[in-house]
Amino acid sequence: MWNPTQWKRRAVGQSSVCRVTTDVILMPLVIGSPYLFPTLNRYISKRSHQALFWRASGLLSSGFSDEPARYERKRKEGCEACRACSAVDAASPYGMKSQRLSLILAGILSATLVALLVLSAPQQRSVAEGQAPIFYEPPPPPTPTVAPLPSLPAGLAGTQESGTILFADTFDAGAGGQVSLPWEIVDVAFVLPEDRAAWIVRDGRLTQNATAGPTGDPRPNETLAVVGDAEWTDYTISTWFYDQFNAAAGLIARRQGSSFYRFMVIANDYPVAPRVILERVVDREATVLASRDMPGYERMRWYHISMTVDGNRISAAINGATVLEASDSTLSSGQAGLFTYALGGMLFDHVRITTP
Repeated sequence: MWNPTQWKRRAVGQSSVCRVTTDVILMPLVIGSPYLFPTLNRYISKRSHQALFWRASGLLSSGFSDEPARYERKRKEGCEACRACSAVDAASPYGMKSQRLSLILAGILSATLVALLVLSAPQQRSVAEGQAPIFYEPPPPPTPTVAPLPSLPAGLAGTQESGTILFADTFDAGAGGQVSLPWEIVDVAFVLPEDRAAWIVRDGRLTQNATAGPTGDPRPNETLAVVGDAEWTDYTISTWFYDQFNAAAGLIARRQGSSFYRFMVIANDYPVAPRVILERVVDREATVLASRDMPGYERMRWYHISMTVDGNRISAAINGATVLEASDSTLSSGQAGLFTYALGGMLFDHVRITTP
């Protein structure tokens, strides 16, 4: 016949690891079970915590001995040793005082566990927050619109624009795309094929569109768009230009290969001086013929520029007002054209070449 005192001796002799495991691991689960396992709530209400703790200790101890389970069956069957069983309960290492302390510690641990579960639970979000994107990408800035071409400056009537027209182009006939004849695109310096300047006709304007490579990267390379006959001698070339994000605009006269006269106007926010220059370029070597310490131009605004070569006299004007004059006989004839950098964003319109 089973003797409950035998289990008492074995219970007393259990290792401290078993008792600590019971207090720290099992009891928080048992005491906190109404929050974690609602089905155990009814069971806890029927039993005292003391009895429940002793049963839980017996369940855990069953890994060391099967006698606690037999002890429980004997208690349920009302064996003759019930009084001895009660004595074992009272005399066990989990006595009343020890049980109270264990219950207090277990309650603290259970409350901590419940608090952690509540804090770690995902919080409900509003519908607006739930639909909000994880990454916010600001809308792209609106594409800047080009102002309409203004009327001719008053000073041009009857002067530089009054001669016989040798060539004129408003770029309205083209439907858009690459520049075609009679225009010729020239890179002043030697560049790689992917760095060659790209010019297109878009929205009725001749536009410098950075480079011709796959990525179209901007490059600070000097580029020309030339037209006309190499036998032209005396003429005036004029145009309107509009700078979006380039650096300089200008005109070319008497171009022969890599030699020409150039009138250049530089943007006001570009850190150079002077900003208005008239120069001679021979075999890509530039020599300043005249310059003026004056403002260049503002971006996002139309400007009218002109350049006249008449014998040895060379003059240049901005918006109908002459700003530079020089005398040089190095170049006597050649093509006319437009100048800028392969940075993109430079628009030209209403190109005219007339006799002086």
